[in-house]
Amino acid sequence: EAYLDTIFKDRIVTASLMKACLQFFPDRVEELHVRIKKRSSDSELLGKIADGLRAVDTPVSLELLKKIYAVADPGAKVKALQAMRDLREFDEAFLFPVLEKRNELLQAEALILLQRHERTKHVAFTKLFGLPSPYGLRNKALLRNLRIVEGHDLREALPYIEPLSKRKDIWNRKVRQEAGRILEKWREG
Repeated sequence: EAYLDTIFKDRIVTASLMKACLQFFPDRVEELHVRIKKRSSDSELLGKIADGLRAVDTPVSLELLKKIYAVADPGAKVKALQAMRDLREFDEAFLFPVLEKRNELLQAEALILLQRHERTKHVAFTKLFGLPSPYGLRNKALLRNLRIVEGHDLREALPYIEPLSKRKDIWNRKVRQEAGRILEKWREG
């Protein structure tokens, strides 16, 4: 109880405190879930908890980070996803729906996590760049996805971007130009 009070009442969160809490009181994880949900409006505290969990590489940490993601505002969601980078475990069933959100920061973090395995990387890039865009209906999404991979210098996306640079129809002009610009930039650098 003292550990949880230190976290949720005193708002003191460290990696060693989180590790001790999970190691010595594994039966209190459900109470951690409940308290995280109660503090869903406190993005600063949830961000601190996410940062503390970053150093605790256990499946329970991943579950707590997913819980934070579920109840938090976008800023704390990004922190939760960033904390997942340091864990060996990852949940692709959790990450693929995040990849489909319209928030660039969340998409980018999910994409970075999905880069760990060749199969999930391929599926992620196919979801982002394999979008059909009849009459340019999905061009905004394609342009957003191009900004994400360019911003994070994810050159592994090159073969998936190439077909976008060759789209013929007039309504695909912006996508074609942006994909061509990124390809040219990456090939020069």
